[in-house]
Amino acid sequence: MARHHVISTTACDVFFKLVAHQKKSLGARFDSMIVTFSADGQPVLGATLRNATSGCELHRLAGQPDECWCCGYDEQLEFVSQNKVPLAHADYRLTLSNGETWTGTTDAKGRTGRIASKREEQITMVEFFPQEDSLPCCSAAPAPVAPTAIILELQDVKTTDKDIDTSVKQVKIDSIARPLTQGEIDMAWMIFEDAVDYSKVKIHKRPYLWLFQPKNTAMTPNGEMYFHESRFLDDFSNADNTERHWFIHEMVHVWQYQLKYPVAMRGAFRIGLDYKYVLSSQKKLADYNMEAQGDLLADYYALKYLKDSSAMRQEQYANDQAVYEEVLNDFFINRKSEKNLPGGYIERTPLVDIP
Repeated sequence: MARHHVISTTACDVFFKLVAHQKKSLGARFDSMIVTFSADGQPVLGATLRNATSGCELHRLAGQPDECWCCGYDEQLEFVSQNKVPLAHADYRLTLSNGETWTGTTDAKGRTGRIASKREEQITMVEFFPQEDSLPCCSAAPAPVAPTAIILELQDVKTTDKDIDTSVKQVKIDSIARPLTQGEIDMAWMIFEDAVDYSKVKIHKRPYLWLFQPKNTAMTPNGEMYFHESRFLDDFSNADNTERHWFIHEMVHVWQYQLKYPVAMRGAFRIGLDYKYVLSSQKKLADYNMEAQGDLLADYYALKYLKDSSAMRQEQYANDQAVYEEVLNDFFINRKSEKNLPGGYIERTPLVDIP
């Protein structure tokens, strides 16, 4: 049933007063008492309604949205990144200027449920909560930890009396991003030379998948790097050797992306993508998967240019620089060749059989 644009608070106010009286009279017993029934006939206990601040909120918490006719203002929010990636299937809590909170899970488009109020109310804050089974699609740092809730203050977002039941307000989540520093370009040049357009690379101080990207991971699905705020650096060329190794690993994904390798698609299907690699003079760079290429090139960088085998992910190859250079021979001859990409020497249909 569509909500009518009618302001009549009598029924909601009476409901709120009745529940408030029951709560006061029963004390702690109120929580286990059946107060009402939801629209689908399920009993609603007092514990579900205890923190409601109005009759309208009582009806909502009780699963009786059509019983409230006094909400003449509403809005639906659509949360996306600056690149218009939806924050899909994320648990959220919205806080209104009247103190009410609305909870739910965004849909595939990053949209909330409809938020209703008696009068115009600012939607002042949103909190997003990670789901227990959420996993990142790709990462490059050791010992990842669980993602944490994201809390954002909202500006100029409010319920409205225009286009009741249909309006949608898109909210873009800001992402602080910077270009590569000259020091970072110099680092990457040692491996890629002019095979990368460095002017197109940005480093973001925001996870790409927000709640689904743990703190100690980075993602580089679209030629740009996305770090959690806690791992973002102003200049990786001034960092310790472990961080420099990480930067080169992510630059490998930039190089892959700029050569048209489907980094995001391949990262989404991680089965068989092992970061570990077996170094062998019988292999070429193209014999290794997307993530193994990242570690192999980053390990070579740590060994040859940093002179620091402790920064390598596979330190057992610390005495095998010559073997690395055999594996990378075709890459050194032509760093711009797609044949250096994973399976690049195999004739294949894109996105059907991706090594």
